[in-house]
Amino acid sequence: MKPEVRADDRDTAGNTARTPTWIRVLIFALIALVLVALPSVLSTCDAGARMPASLSLKVEGMGVSKTLSVPDLNSIDQAKGLYTAVNNWPSHKQYAAGGISVESLLSSLQVSPKTITFVSRDGYSAALTYQQLTEPRYSFASAGAPVRVKPILAYRYAADATALSDMKPQSSLTLVFGQLTASEATNPAFVENVVKIVLSDKEETWESPGMFPPSGVVAPGDVVKLTHPSAGLVKIYYTLDGATPTLDSKLYNPSTYQPELNKPIPVSADTTIKAIALGFGKQPSAVATFQVKVR
Repeated sequence: MKPEVRADDRDTAGNTARTPTWIRVLIFALIALVLVALPSVLSTCDAGARMPASLSLKVEGMGVSKTLSVPDLNSIDQAKGLYTAVNNWPSHKQYAAGGISVESLLSSLQVSPKTITFVSRDGYSAALTYQQLTEPRYSFASAGAPVRVKPILAYRYAADATALSDMKPQSSLTLVFGQLTASEATNPAFVENVVKIVLSDKEETWESPGMFPPSGVVAPGDVVKLTHPSAGLVKIYYTLDGATPTLDSKLYNPSTYQPELNKPIPVSADTTIKAIALGFGKQPSAVATFQVKVR
């Protein structure tokens, strides 16, 4: 029995219309190509990259007073990356984050602040100097060379992340930036739910560390302690060989929450201790020099 031919299968001359084989093969090949490529296309488009419509950011200070809406924020350069950090426990952390480039944001305001304060919805704030925000900072996420990352206000974010694909859309902004060294404690200055930034043309300097006992005279085997009025906000780095301390020197106070990790310095002979206080929002302190005498 011949298969029934429908009327719409015939051409105008009444002959049965058949699609050439090569066209059918091409159609199937194109469909297969689209199905294979679709996941990559969707990943590239990254629906999560869309900025939430409810976002806004107030900017105040140095003659600026405005609220940036989503169109304003979308016009600013974006950046993303894996960010490493250390908190005050201290524990090492890693984040995947994407959002608004802070450097580009500041450039768009056409002002030159010396200090920038990021304020959370709940009132928590962290200040950074312009230099701290714009100097080269890095991620130490891989075993290879450190990767430079930009400071951002992230609206895609994930803690304990291992890949950029871990990022999740957020309804608010989070300040995220890189480290100068793999041990630098940057995490306390990550501000969540940022709603305002305050610009200032003022810049302060951290007070230098102190020492106890202040006389510098100790018995053999005794210890000396380094002190600072803002010990929770600064890290004290020191040397015992007369060299100027830096971020790569010995860290006196690694933990805010585990005081047993902040060990006094044992002294068995006359020693010169040099110490510096480093923290966000102010310039490094002057180097303090202590002559310790053993009696």
